Amino acid sequence: MDEASLRELLDRAAQSEPPIGALVNKSLEAGRRLRRRNRAAIVAAVIVAVIAVAIPAAYASRGSTTRHRPPAVHRVLWPVAYIAAGSKIVPVQTKSSTAEKAIRVPSDTAFEIAVGPDGKGYVDGSLADKSGVIPVNLLDKTAGRSIDIDGKPGQLVITPSGQTVYVLRKFRAIVPVDVADNHAGKAIQMPMTLYEMAISPNGQTLYAVGVNHANVEIVPVRTATNKALKPIFLSDPGEPVQVLVTPNGKTLVVLEGYSKGSLNQISVATGKLLTPVRIKAAGVVRAAVLSPNGQTAYVLSSQAVTPVDLATNTAGPTIKLPKGTGYGYNLAMAPNGNRVYVLTEKTEVVPISTTSGKALAPIAVRGLDYPTAIAVNPNSRVLYVGSGTSVAAISTATGHVTSLIPLGGTGFNTRPWAFAFLP
Repeated sequence: MDEASLRELLDRAAQSEPPIGALVNKSLEAGRRLRRRNRAAIVAAVIVAVIAVAIPAAYASRGSTTRHRPPAVHRVLWPVAYIAAGSKIVPVQTKSSTAEKAIRVPSDTAFEIAVGPDGKGYVDGSLADKSGVIPVNLLDKTAGRSIDIDGKPGQLVITPSGQTVYVLRKFRAIVPVDVADNHAGKAIQMPMTLYEMAISPNGQTLYAVGVNHANVEIVPVRTATNKALKPIFLSDPGEPVQVLVTPNGKTLVVLEGYSKGSLNQISVATGKLLTPVRIKAAGVVRAAVLSPNGQTAYVLSSQAVTPVDLATNTAGPTIKLPKGTGYGYNLAMAPNGNRVYVLTEKTEVVPISTTSGKALAPIAVRGLDYPTAIAVNPNSRVLYVGSGTSVAAISTATGHVTSLIPLGGTGFNTRPWAFAFLP
């Protein structure tokens, strides 16, 4: 058997296993070892693998190559959560739920964080005399100097390739920053007051949503040229809350609120706007998440979650939060799609089963105040809740708080405001 046939056999074996977690890292390490061996040794390895066909997971982990999947950029068996908390970024090991040494950043208000596939990240930041966006190398655990964007930064969005980070400059421009040299490019001026951004899965288009004279507009921006295209107008004026792109990149989902909530779908190919779906649950519309397959949007109101079937453009039965949990503050989708988690004002977490469409028993997170952020790690095993000056790690299997991780902050700005994971 020649080496090309070997690689094809090993690739097919590797594709039977999910490309996540420890299996991927072990596979990539094995691939590198195999490439350093001579051809005779490789052929011998294949013979062993064929003999072990009854246990494909074993030889898949020993023999994959990187031809059909990008190399991992971080050599960890479990994900690491990176938490933006004022003047620092705190790495937390998921397996042990322990905080590592914080990465200090020249800021006192790091509320946003974006991370690229090469481990380079950015946080928004401002000090008493200036503001900008701060580059952070998460692998080396070092922060660079603040990059001036000629204004106050807001949301950060990084391209899937990790080449450019787009900074929402409050409140009418978007500034591209080249990740290679941390150079801020020419600002992309917007004809509206900006609220939020989202990027397509292929990284070719950035979508900005905002309000212009009471009209909600979505402006596509071609990332190859950083040119703004013709705006798309929503037919039902309101206040935009969020813009999302489905995983296949074919549909924009724009959530409007607050008191008059609706979900709007727009075809990326044609710009056609479907009839808005009214969110009839009482209270303020706050946020939405998409299922991993892009078929359903889950919309959070004050005390309920409304699933919206994107294929039929219809709202399903309202899922009410249990009494006594208070209003819903934010929500997160588990990457495996099994649960939606709602963080409430009383720092309780309400799991919602996406299969039954029912709210499960709330998870109380004791000893915390003022909820800030919620996230689920990439393998769906750990849920993180930011509140006060700590982060609670919750097992998604048991629903129990496994640890309370202090971040060492003391003030409002040093709370855990945002989570990020390496792609």
